Amino acid sequence: GSANSAVRSSGSLPPGVIGEYDDNTNTYTISCTPTLDGTYTFIVTTTGPCGNVSASQGSITVNPTPMATITGTTTVCQGATAPTVTFSNPMVLPVTVTYTLNNGVSTTTNSINIAANSTATVSVSTSTAATYTYTITSVQYQATPACANLVTGQVAIVTVNGNSTLSL
Repeated sequence: GSANSAVRSSGSLPPGVIGEYDDNTNTYTISCTPTLDGTYTFIVTTTGPCGNVSASQGSITVNPTPMATITGTTTVCQGATAPTVTFSNPMVLPVTVTYTLNNGVSTTTNSINIAANSTATVSVSTSTAATYTYTITSVQYQATPACANLVTGQVAIVTVNGNSTLSL
């Protein structure tokens, strides 16, 4: 074989990630699945067949899995002031939240963009008596990589009660 080699000489790779040198292709490959978010800086030092040494710095940023929450469960009377459903983004990057809205008759899929560390609201009409169920189905970063994440258990229910009528 040749005297070529490459090693990570300083810094660290994210947990769950490895770096390996292939003598046949003279390639240092970083692979596997990271298990912890953060920014990891490292230096790979290569040695050629004549003993010449070269060092290259690299950096890998692992974003945390995007998430979002929803609040606003309430009961109101028909014709009352429209309540709001609030979507919250606790992440340091802007996200797009996809959610379904079921009004008891049909279900629609919608999305809403939320700035970093922020909230966005949707007003719920009270013109028609119904139960409106808002369910977050997924959240992803607005920038690449999107890191799409399926979400369960994030629901807000707005019940609009019909007004009573009295006939004499």
